[in-house]
Amino acid sequence: MSADLTDRRALAGLDNLELQEALAAGPGRKGRMAAKTWGATWPKLLAIAIVLALWQLVYLADWHGSSTNGIMKGPFQTLPVLWHDLQHAQLWGAIGVTLRSALIKLAVVAAGLVGAVVVWQLPLIGMRLTYFRLDPSGTLYGREHIWSSTLKMLIDHPIFGAGVGAYQAAMAPYRAADTYQVPEPYAHNIVLTTWSETGLLGLVAFFWILALLVIRPWRAFGRAVGFHRPLVWGLGAAFAMIAVHGLVDSPYWKNDLSLEFWILAALEVVALRAVASLPVEHV
Repeated sequence: MSADLTDRRALAGLDNLELQEALAAGPGRKGRMAAKTWGATWPKLLAIAIVLALWQLVYLADWHGSSTNGIMKGPFQTLPVLWHDLQHAQLWGAIGVTLRSALIKLAVVAAGLVGAVVVWQLPLIGMRLTYFRLDPSGTLYGREHIWSSTLKMLIDHPIFGAGVGAYQAAMAPYRAADTYQVPEPYAHNIVLTTWSETGLLGLVAFFWILALLVIRPWRAFGRAVGFHRPLVWGLGAAFAMIAVHGLVDSPYWKNDLSLEFWILAALEVVALRAVASLPVEHV
């Protein structure tokens, strides 16, 4: 073993001799070796996490009034602007605004979670939700079993899924091993259904398109005027509804629903192009 490799293993807490001794020894020695390895590794991971968090914080700061939408740029684009703002004392105020905004969002999320727990504990609502989840004839009970069985099938066939129109046939052995044996035509979840029908590549492509169809109207809403303003709002809301509905159903994998999807998508493309072509004085 070269001296360079030995030095690198020693720095990482993975000395070859200690590793061989740990493997030859009992569980106690292995546990101590794992603890030592973790003790040597976690500071490096923490340092990387701190650097990434600081970099993201800097670029989420919306100084100069231009948002980056959370997409970090490269250092050659970042550092000149950062240096300029440090000299003019503009960055710190922007970071303060970003932190306050983040705290407000966290507070809203925390309040929502607390509210959900409180509502769940209310006698009538809590009993009804529990009934829907545990009753064999309830919709949540059936969907939990459908999702669990479908996920097992997709783990066995992750790349290509079941194939278009082959969900029921592919699910037969998994359905036989479950207490819920209803031959469902699809997985009642847009992620699982798309994965099953088109495989991983189709899943990524579909959700890339869906994400664009949800996000782009809201980004164009501030520029839109007249008829285009309610149009882009309604189209963005329609695709957001499809995404939310897709948590418990498959609002695409039917002939009429897929036709509706692409008609709305075409209308959105036309509306966004119209908004983008507006004269500057209308923006």
